[in-house]
Amino acid sequence: MHKILIKYHRPYLTCLCSAEAICRNAGCWMMQPVRSVAMGTKMPTIIFSCPFASEFWSAIGFVVPADAADVSHLDKLDRPAHIPSKHFSTLLLLCCWQLWKRRNGVIFRQEEATKQETLRLAREDARLWQGRLPRKDACVADSWGAIFSLAM
Repeated sequence: MHKILIKYHRPYLTCLCSAEAICRNAGCWMMQPVRSVAMGTKMPTIIFSCPFASEFWSAIGFVVPADAADVSHLDKLDRPAHIPSKHFSTLLLLCCWQLWKRRNGVIFRQEEATKQETLRLAREDARLWQGRLPRKDACVADSWGAIFSLAM
């Protein structure tokens, strides 16, 4: 059984699932192998390189660098001109969270979440962020919602 690690700076999110189960349940590798120093084996990642993730990022206007292998490469993403610079890292993490939740739904609950459904859920999360951001920045979350809506 392989451990799938998604890492962003120091926190580690882990999920136990065999590579065979991912392939069988998802119908394709949703991930690209990444070298794991800790285990000395290749580990998959879902954030950039699976076809679904690539479509998701492209739909909202991002160009993912070819060498972006895992979430430690979030800093390599250039901010598209139509996305506000304020709270940009929050938007990136919101997108990663949606991809992570979609992957879990596909693998563990046999869901068939489409790109439109994932974008709709991201838009809902953006609305929730309106209440979390400072009032003067609520328009930032509005623009995120509009970006997700236009991508659907």
